[in-house]
Amino acid sequence: MLLAGYAPAANELVRLAGSTWEDVQYRRTQSLRKSPPRDPARATGDDFLSLSLAGPHTVPFREDAVPVDSVGRRALESRFGTTPVLVFEATRWVLVGCFYDYQPWFNVRATLVELGSGKVMWRDTCGGMYPPDSFAQASPAELEANGKALYARMMEARAKRCAEELFSSFDRSYRARH
Repeated sequence: MLLAGYAPAANELVRLAGSTWEDVQYRRTQSLRKSPPRDPARATGDDFLSLSLAGPHTVPFREDAVPVDSVGRRALESRFGTTPVLVFEATRWVLVGCFYDYQPWFNVRATLVELGSGKVMWRDTCGGMYPPDSFAQASPAELEANGKALYARMMEARAKRCAEELFSSFDRSYRARH
């Protein structure tokens, strides 16, 4: 739509105002997105492992999480042999919010795969598109303050909730098979 009195030259690009809002948000959250205080998949995996060790052992997991460079079957098999492996991957990582307040939000997929056969024994994803209203939001400055302490606490809360969802799903699935 052109306003009266203004006609751009035929070779001049017109930038739509709608993208300006996204540009401002992108700049305001750039440092937060570039360096979150914790890897979402690792944080969720660690919390999942804690939950599995706290109750009756349904599956004998190792007591430590091992980071991997690749989740490809061959890469995992070369490192762990043919034993079943539980892999956590962040499938979505965003800062949800608007111009003033944001919150970290991520979805994590957990997959238990038998490496020898490649059979997926269990898989589920926590999350959804948007967080529930009960999650706190903060300004970029508040998230950056004190070495990103609030940001880290918000990510830990998200990872804990994600791990609880995944562990509950895993436990139901395991009990149904045994």
